[in-house]
Amino acid sequence: AASGSHSLKISGQVQGLGPTFRLWFTVVATGSSAVADYEIVLTYNHAKYAVAQGAFVLPLLVPGVAYSWPVLVRASDGGAPEPITALLGRSGSDLPGISFVLQMPVAEPVLDLA
Repeated sequence: AASGSHSLKISGQVQGLGPTFRLWFTVVATGSSAVADYEIVLTYNHAKYAVAQGAFVLPLLVPGVAYSWPVLVRASDGGAPEPITALLGRSGSDLPGISFVLQMPVAEPVLDLA
């Protein structure tokens, strides 16, 4: 997907059974030149999830190199899972260039074995 005048690709995956998950976001500059001044902002239901870092600035992205970032997420107990959306755009811009939706799994309940 193209973001502004740059070609970027974003992907993601969810690891864990919950209620704590690790999200991995991967960004690749697919064009012929390095890309700078981009950030990822996460949108989600704040009543459902606690996210350790909801936004982060990306380093200089060299073409063809995959850059990955982990984000810890803790789901509240109960209820159906909801998606978490990553918005990738230029730093300081109000408009995202790319959005990526992660479908969250059902969080396994915490068992008290005492």
